Amino acid sequence: MTALTLFLGLSSVTRVLCAGFFGVGVVVLCAVSFSRRVALRVDAVGVTLGGHALFKYESTQLFVPWNEIVALVRWEQVIRPTGMKTPLDFMMRVKQPT
Repeated sequence: MTALTLFLGLSSVTRVLCAGFFGVGVVVLCAVSFSRRVALRVDAVGVTLGGHALFKYESTQLFVPWNEIVALVRWEQVIRPTGMKTPLDFMMRVKQPT
């Protein structure tokens, strides 16, 4: 988007605002991607869900020990190959254990 705004005949103010907005977005996404923080950990002690990617990571982590877990549910989201969704595709399909 930043490169596109530079080549379009937009005003200088619009170019600077778009470059700043999308540039900051790319920097934030790269910082989060390369931070190597835990998103999900399942180990012998329990399950850990990672915290908020940008703010208060440590305080927003969630740890659940195995003795508090009642059930595990496996689910899948149905997405058509074309990417288009129909109203029925928005329903979550829950797989029963076999």
